[in-house]
Formats: sequence, structure tokens, C-alpha cells
Amino acid sequence: FRALLDLWESGALAADRDTATDPPRLQRLEALVLSTLRASARAAGVTLPDDRVRDLLQMDVTLNAQGIAAWLDRQTGAGRAMRP
Repeated sequence: FRALLDLWESGALAADRDTATDPPRLQRLEALVLSTLRASARAAGVTLPDDRVRDLLQMDVTLNAQGIAAWLDRQTGAGRAMRP
């Protein structure tokens, strides 16, 4: 699990640095999370088609990507403006 978090952290930091490209940061983070979760599922022996795996993991992908984005905002201080 720690290796997965380390991978997300390094990928998230890279996605955050590259702010001038499309797609937007949240979509890049979702792609990162989906690819790592799909790879973990495959390593665990899941043989479902990629579309089905994506459908099953979509809520987790979205929530994790949003959490990573919030963490990145706190790292840069971007989230402080919204706090009282």
C-alpha cells in the first residue's frame, strides 16, 4: 500500500507542475489513479475488461483524485484562501 501512495505522490507532483497542458489537473490525477488501481487489479488476477474495471473503480478513482488535488493545494497554500 505504501508503494501505491508513493507512486501517487510522485505522479501527483508531476501532474501539478505541468499546469499548462490539457487535460486539466484533476483529469490527469484521475488517469494516474485509474492506471495504478487497474494495474493492481491485474496483478491480483482480475481478468475483467478494462471498461468494466474502470466502471467498478470510478467512484474510488474520483474520490482519490480529489483527495490528492486537495493535498496538493495544501502543499502550495492554494487552499488557505478558502479557510477562515
